[in-house]
Amino acid sequence: LTEFAFWTYETRGPVEALPRLRKALKVNPEHVNLRTAFAHALQLSGKLQESVRVLSDLQGEPNLNYWKQFANVCIAVAEVSGEEQWTTRAETYVQNALDFDSDDGSAHDLAARVAMRQGHSQKALDHWGTAGKLHSGVEAWNLAEVSFAFALGINPSQVDVLCGLALAQIKNGQFVGAQTTIDTLSQLDPGNPEVVELQRLLP
Repeated sequence: LTEFAFWTYETRGPVEALPRLRKALKVNPEHVNLRTAFAHALQLSGKLQESVRVLSDLQGEPNLNYWKQFANVCIAVAEVSGEEQWTTRAETYVQNALDFDSDDGSAHDLAARVAMRQGHSQKALDHWGTAGKLHSGVEAWNLAEVSFAFALGINPSQVDVLCGLALAQIKNGQFVGAQTTIDTLSQLDPGNPEVVELQRLLP
């Protein structure tokens, strides 16, 4: 039942898997990744408070995915309600995730979102820049491009972030966007050898 629920989650998407995840969790309440997947599906279905409740009823040991999902849903509740206690909870859960694995790119993405809600744009920039580099390191180029783009929304002239974005754009086949990013880099830092290397990677 659990495997079938996960299969549906992976192939049909979290929302369609919701009924199967619910059933599987009743049978297997100590399965932390199952609980996390169910909470994620609830969040995507707009059932934020139920998602929080499912995570709060944890049986078993919390893991990295559990803390990331708990932070994620708390950020969503904060955005909807405007109640900043949810941002404070999210900050705690993100820190728990980073304590588990400080090299997890999506944990840094979440930390950046929390920092932005708290008005700490420099801290958010650092987290998104780190997230972009970590996503690039595992060749998750789509995620890297998004993280770097958020970072540049805060500081559009940060050279290392622009270099990271250009590479991610090239890897994602976004050649026009990459050329624009490289042109910006050429103006900001004309002698940078990375710019020449990036230009060479363009078709």
